[in-house]
Amino acid sequence: MRTRTIRCLVAWVLVVIAGCTQPGSTEDAAQRVAQEFGIPRERILSVAEELGVQIAEIETFGPGPFPYNYYQRRFEQFTREHGRPPTRSEVDRMVKGYVAKCIADPYGIEFIFYSERVHPSWITREIAMVFEVVFQLPSPGEESPEDPIFAYMRPIDLRDGSVNPPQETYWEECIQDYLSGH
Repeated sequence: MRTRTIRCLVAWVLVVIAGCTQPGSTEDAAQRVAQEFGIPRERILSVAEELGVQIAEIETFGPGPFPYNYYQRRFEQFTREHGRPPTRSEVDRMVKGYVAKCIADPYGIEFIFYSERVHPSWITREIAMVFEVVFQLPSPGEESPEDPIFAYMRPIDLRDGSVNPPQETYWEECIQDYLSGH
């Protein structure tokens, strides 16, 4: 009888411990993003803190890496609350935590997070996480608006050689321009 009670107690303790260490735990959420970009976990924690996001929330905003998923949700919420998508100036005020931002043209902003490293290397897995915010183009014959409206956003995978060829210097130049003028 006593042995059965002890076995039940041990089994119960193991179930509780297993539940606390499941792969979906909050500790793993930041670590998964860190591993994806080959960066220290502290960088994810720093961005989350700057955005006022709890670690447990970083995977709850939807698909895509944090903070891409966070901003995608944020722009959707803005659209629901205001009955219209955010303007370029509103997006600019909302997005924080980036290393640099590139202004490709009046209708696109690329935000670079976590690292200044923009090309994959055999020495380190570290690479920046980038997403682009695209704004609506005016209709043919219309004048360009001073503050264009958000159209969509998309992640940019810098590990993809067709998007970011090894000899390409656009990202390095963008980061240097941003850092020297910021």
